[in-house]
Amino acid sequence: MLRLHHIEEARLTRNSTFIGRVRHHFTCCYDGNQLISVKGRIYFSEHDAFIAEGNLGDTYFPFDINATLSDPTIFIHDFVIPLKLRSLGVARYGWHRLYCLLPDNLLSRTQVAGKLVEQDNSSENSERRNQLWSDLCGASVMASSSKFQHQIGVANGSFSGLLHNPWDPNWSSLEIELLPVPES
Repeated sequence: MLRLHHIEEARLTRNSTFIGRVRHHFTCCYDGNQLISVKGRIYFSEHDAFIAEGNLGDTYFPFDINATLSDPTIFIHDFVIPLKLRSLGVARYGWHRLYCLLPDNLLSRTQVAGKLVEQDNSSENSERRNQLWSDLCGASVMASSSKFQHQIGVANGSFSGLLHNPWDPNWSSLEIELLPVPES
């Protein structure tokens, strides 16, 4: 079995002021020429240093995509980024880069699915997160495969659909610098 590793880290600023970092670390596993799975993590950090697991103020989202299925799915649960990074477009950028980095033959059929959980005291952040999930599953562009069930005042809803790119560079003021990742 062939395993191809990919690591990418970006330093995010706004008006030249440091905001945070996002790192994508995943492995594509192949059996001959057939892609079997993609496993990895998206890391989010509020520190201006290379991300290392266990740093205070850092979080990560693990994903595991079974590429042999006709409709491989990324299940989203417990998705949290550091408080300082919320409402700045950092999560959107993280999902955008994953979208851009997935192999094309997998991207065209990958689903996302999850629950809407009101974890925040801030209704603004819950609203922003719900909009991210709506964009990610294609509900905001009325994609035929998307389902987005949310009722105001109801704590839980759900979303699912083909993975869409939630990033629009015209709406973001983030400045992104891709960094060379040191060898481990």
